[in-house]
Amino acid sequence: ILTVLFIFFTYLVDMGLEIEELLTLFGIHVHSTSNCRLLMYTLHGNKILQAMLVLFLLYYNWIAGYFKTYRFEVITTKFYPLVILGLLLLELIITIHPAMRVKGHESGKYCDYTSSNEVNHLDQWFYTILLPYWFPVVFAVPPSIYMVLKYKEADFIEPRKTQVRLTLAIAAAFFLTYLLYYLLLLSRELEALTVSRTEWQHLLGQSVWYITQPMFALIGHAWHICVPALTLVLDKELNKHLPRKGEKKKEIKLDDQVNQVNGRVEEKDAEVDLENQQYNSSPATTVVCIG
Repeated sequence: ILTVLFIFFTYLVDMGLEIEELLTLFGIHVHSTSNCRLLMYTLHGNKILQAMLVLFLLYYNWIAGYFKTYRFEVITTKFYPLVILGLLLLELIITIHPAMRVKGHESGKYCDYTSSNEVNHLDQWFYTILLPYWFPVVFAVPPSIYMVLKYKEADFIEPRKTQVRLTLAIAAAFFLTYLLYYLLLLSRELEALTVSRTEWQHLLGQSVWYITQPMFALIGHAWHICVPALTLVLDKELNKHLPRKGEKKKEIKLDDQVNQVNGRVEEKDAEVDLENQQYNSSPATTVVCIG
């Protein structure tokens, strides 16, 4: 659950980047050197951090399911803040290098790269295509296969079974929703390397890019909707702690039944009191019986 909440935090960062891009289109945001470096660090680092969180979920459940001991879970929960701090530190180490190679333009309207085109092209491959998606796909295969096979063999028991099912669902949603977006990036880079295009083909390719890139990016953002939805659907223990309308209705019905019973008791008491009054006022009470 803590990792799911942290994934939601990365979604808020994504929304902040979208707002920054919108402000740039309207010329509101000023691109200084510090702003450009922070933007580049956040742009690359947030995608890489999301992939690392998915891999952390997969490998955590893989190791916990392999050793089948709660000691590993207790230790991980105890040192979870250090785990998150380690992931953030790793993100900083990975993305600080390209972030320091940008600066703000004198006009303040955009950012400039200070390195050569070859280095920028390598950064595009490494930080935009390989590290955020394709490398995590490769690293996610072994734990996913292991947990799927063990799950089919019914080797897991609750609550590990629910955790494994939820982890596999979150990882599958991540790689499926972002598949089209990173396939588009990969095909664009491969096309730029292998195909010599005319000016018309280049213009046509740019038109297709401007249409499909925001569309596929929007599909990728659907992963942030899938994460809480899958958590609510698959985590049965979490559902027990959620308020439900049916429970309120049952409480109301129970109160109504109690009120009905109390009303019946009061009616019976009133009938008994009326009979006693009639008996006491009758002539039969003055008759003396001699045995």
